[in-house]
Amino acid sequence: MNHISQSGKWRVAPAMTLALAVLLTGCEDLLQVDLPSTITTDALDNPDIAEVVVNSAITAVECAYSRFIVGNATGMEDAMVDHGGGAAIEYQDVISTSGCGSSNNYSWFNPFQEARYTAEDLYARLDGWTAEELEFGVVNFDSKEQMMGLTALYASIPYQIFGEVMCEVAIERGPLLAPDSILAIGEGWATKAITHIQAHIAAYKVD
Repeated sequence: MNHISQSGKWRVAPAMTLALAVLLTGCEDLLQVDLPSTITTDALDNPDIAEVVVNSAITAVECAYSRFIVGNATGMEDAMVDHGGGAAIEYQDVISTSGCGSSNNYSWFNPFQEARYTAEDLYARLDGWTAEELEFGVVNFDSKEQMMGLTALYASIPYQIFGEVMCEVAIERGPLLAPDSILAIGEGWATKAITHIQAHIAAYKVD
């Protein structure tokens, strides 16, 4: 029977350690992966991709709303965390920080806050660009007013949900706001949306 003597083991161990160290050193670069889905705020400051970013804001709000419809109606709200591959559930006294793409719980508060910020940030960027700077036809938009109108509309939705469901909410680390104050902010965004969409309709004579 083949075997390694005790003295042989002492000689093999350092060699294996050295080989492992060399292997890990060679794999160091492999562990440093750039995620293509992760972008910086500077990358968003580009009017050429405005249409794509508008669609991203719309998708973020719709994803959060989908989680709200599923989770809130069944009593999960945003403090419920799912464990055991869906076989067991556990309520926690902290707001879940999972993103909209998470598969282990149905938190909707954090995704709605992210969606709200995305839409509001994009609206400010659109407001700072001229119509001549924007690229149209990449997705399905025809004017700056149309893009600003849809962005404002989707920015209003998280406020509508917060105002109807929650007793108080803080925005951007500000003071706690009562439902009436939250709904008023949402109404302001909805009013902006209508103004932009009416301007778009007038310019393009949309029936």
